[in-house]
Amino acid sequence: MGYPVKPLKRTQRDLVEAMVNLLRKEPFEKITIDDVCDEALVHRSTFYRYYHNKYELLESMLEYTAYIFFVEKGEPEDDRSFVTQFIKMISQEPIIFRNLTINNEFFDSYSQLLDIVSQIILKGITNQHEHDDLSHFPLFHSLANSKNVNLSVHIFSGEILTVFMEWIKLDNSNEQTLTDMIDNLMHEFPPLCD
Repeated sequence: MGYPVKPLKRTQRDLVEAMVNLLRKEPFEKITIDDVCDEALVHRSTFYRYYHNKYELLESMLEYTAYIFFVEKGEPEDDRSFVTQFIKMISQEPIIFRNLTINNEFFDSYSQLLDIVSQIILKGITNQHEHDDLSHFPLFHSLANSKNVNLSVHIFSGEILTVFMEWIKLDNSNEQTLTDMIDNLMHEFPPLCD
């Protein structure tokens, strides 16, 4: 399959890892480009050589993190195992997801994350990378063949993000709870998830 991700240069990986490390400590809205540069030990001009802003870095970080996770865990066999592996990735470090969503006071994380997740899925189902194709999975195949692909992907991304955000708000958020919530979602929307 090949998970949809652009190859990253060493400096880009350093910037991505810096963002991950910073998200383990504080909300996204409080992280500045200077913070990222300090953490990655690079100059601001180096940052701007690769990214226009921290939102582009965030998209790159999410793509790369998912890519690494799926390389280590192996290629999923079907829609459900894809979603299950994705759940495991999120649940390994819930503080990062929390610092991307509910721990922000002013940052409109939901709409930003919705756009980023939608773009990642669109890249995967429209083969925008040489050997990356999610469309052989039935769920992603139905998204790719819907009448309005962008809208369908946005709706699906919103459903997944909403479940994650509701899960992260729980006092006892654990992997099994998230798995159950995603399972319920997939049963509630069978045309999209079959």
